Amino acid sequence: MIAKREVQRMRSLPQIPSTKLGVSSVKAIAKRAEVPTLFAGFVIDARPHPISAMDYEKAMRVLMLEIPSIAKEYGAREEIPPRIQAECVRLVIEKFPKMAVAEIREAFRQWSVGEIKAYNAEFYKGQLSAGQLGRILAAYWKRRTQVESQYLEEVATQERKDRMAIEAASARDQFELDFIQKLQNPDAFESWLNVPFWYYNFILNRGYMELSKEEVQEVWEDAKGLAIETRKMTDKLPDDFEERRKAIARRLMVFRKIKRQDFCFEPCTIEE
Repeated sequence: MIAKREVQRMRSLPQIPSTKLGVSSVKAIAKRAEVPTLFAGFVIDARPHPISAMDYEKAMRVLMLEIPSIAKEYGAREEIPPRIQAECVRLVIEKFPKMAVAEIREAFRQWSVGEIKAYNAEFYKGQLSAGQLGRILAAYWKRRTQVESQYLEEVATQERKDRMAIEAASARDQFELDFIQKLQNPDAFESWLNVPFWYYNFILNRGYMELSKEEVQEVWEDAKGLAIETRKMTDKLPDDFEERRKAIARRLMVFRKIKRQDFCFEPCTIEE
């Protein structure tokens, strides 16, 4: 009874491409392995269910039921003698331990329709032999290996991408923490001229800085005088006067905010 339930479970393995990697990944694997997408998905779904995952006695019971059933479905007219049946079971367990039980039937299906070629693999006098079984499974395994190698390559690539994404997210988080610590240091910059040009938009976009009309007007007026004083600093500031004034105003605003520690690290609002 246990063996029959196990056979049923193995027969019900998903017959559509696995979605763990995503359909596009399965299609890519199939293309590189030069096999149908459906077969690539079948192999991927069968991988977690190898015969070796079962204990030896259980595997024996399952295969003793499954192998004769498959043989009859694909042309055997005679019952398999116990000695040959035992040899077939032993061959599968010892030579194809990574194969799922469901793959034995798939191997015969592919052989029957010419998807795989197995030399001298016909039924002898209507009876399955261990040699025939071995040749069919070996031909199937060769095709399956193409999928396996491409699958492992795809998984490695995906894991590498995931690891890089995690590292990038971690780096962004660390950068954000370091940036906030910089803003919390009143002596972070000696002068407004030392404030990086990108600080203003970066802080504003994150909502760390609240600007009043009066504050903006004051900085804008002060920036006018500084723009005149620094007109020769074309290496650090724009040559155009209005652009230079704007660049100075933004750096000056950030510089004064840092000195006064006037930040809110919860979303702020800009006064209309």
